[in-house]
Amino acid sequence: MRFLLVCEGASDIPIIQAVVEAHRHELEVLVPPPDVTRGSHQKFGWTSVVDWCRKNRSTEGQREIDSWLAFSGAALLLLHMDTDVAEQIDPGYAANGLSRRQCCEQRLNKALGTSQAPSWCHYVLPTMATETWLLALHDNQTHPKVFTTQLTNYEAYPDPESMLLAIGYAARDGSLDKSDQCYKEYARQLVQHIPQVQQRCAEFDALCSKLEGYAK
Repeated sequence: MRFLLVCEGASDIPIIQAVVEAHRHELEVLVPPPDVTRGSHQKFGWTSVVDWCRKNRSTEGQREIDSWLAFSGAALLLLHMDTDVAEQIDPGYAANGLSRRQCCEQRLNKALGTSQAPSWCHYVLPTMATETWLLALHDNQTHPKVFTTQLTNYEAYPDPESMLLAIGYAARDGSLDKSDQCYKEYARQLVQHIPQVQQRCAEFDALCSKLEGYAK
């Protein structure tokens, strides 16, 4: 099956693409657009994801997204946004009883003009970010100086990037190196341990379950 992807960041694309292909499906990236000068993808951001949804939602009974799906022969649109932006979307989300994921989900629903994720769309909303899935490759057995205890829910870590740097992931200018080359290698490692990451990250498990459903 073919899937379409609207993605927040260029570094997220190799991760999601590897997971889709590990389930023997194909992925076509709608946005962010490719950066031909660098051989990767341009920066996009969560506000651009929201804008894209608003511009392509229903107009006069027709959805622009229907055209994308029909033209490409795709079965589903994957819509990605890291939930570390929840405070920017709604500073009072927690006081209103919402999780990070629920806050971001509501924002996407509003942009698409719907009350829930449409049947033709699957939200990919990792907490805090897709880097959490990479963090789930490690634990207190492999890196006891980084992990003080063994957790089963890796989405409870507030800063996965700092944890990855402490483990020894490549850095650039003091931050995680998010080059395409690095993330393609991280993605390769990730798909070798899919069941482990599914157990540790609910959002990753939801994505894999969705992809598995189309393989039947």
